[in-house]
Amino acid sequence: MTLSPLRQTRLATKDDTGWIVGLSSRVQTDLAYKGSAQFIGPLALQAVESSVRSERCFIFEDVPHDAVINIGSVLIDEYSNNHGFSKEELKDMPAKKWFLHALMIEPEFQGHGLGKVFLREALEMMDQESEGVVLLDCFAGNEKLRAFYASVGFVLLREVPEEDYMVAVFMYNLKWNNWTDVSESRE
Repeated sequence: MTLSPLRQTRLATKDDTGWIVGLSSRVQTDLAYKGSAQFIGPLALQAVESSVRSERCFIFEDVPHDAVINIGSVLIDEYSNNHGFSKEELKDMPAKKWFLHALMIEPEFQGHGLGKVFLREALEMMDQESEGVVLLDCFAGNEKLRAFYASVGFVLLREVPEEDYMVAVFMYNLKWNNWTDVSESRE
């Protein structure tokens, strides 16, 4: 599919919530078809509405000739899980912590570098309004996804066990605040 050069990232509105839930279902169906065990959705409508209200849900869209084609969405919520970090390690991080809950690109637009452009733009928008760090996790064995997050500026902090597999935990530093790198303390 051909896209125009008029792509933009914007905050999601309540009118986008149904589309985002549907996107999560389409992405999950595509992942299952490709044999991936990764779980994206479908996302709960209430979770999407909460992210939209907190202005941490973004839409990536193409705007050719006054039409709008939604391409993807990312949800970034306040961090609430310690992912194996001790209280001491969490104290070394900025007080404000966010969690990248879901990055989704319509299956037909995947594989063209749009996810990288979109995520960078969403993080730049957060840089303008927020401080702290954005954390995320992914299956530790997915080298392609790990390289993707590193290429956007995320730093691998650790791998932690989850059920019968390992999860890689990454961090992106908003506004490049000074803080102690918890990964260095374990070397």
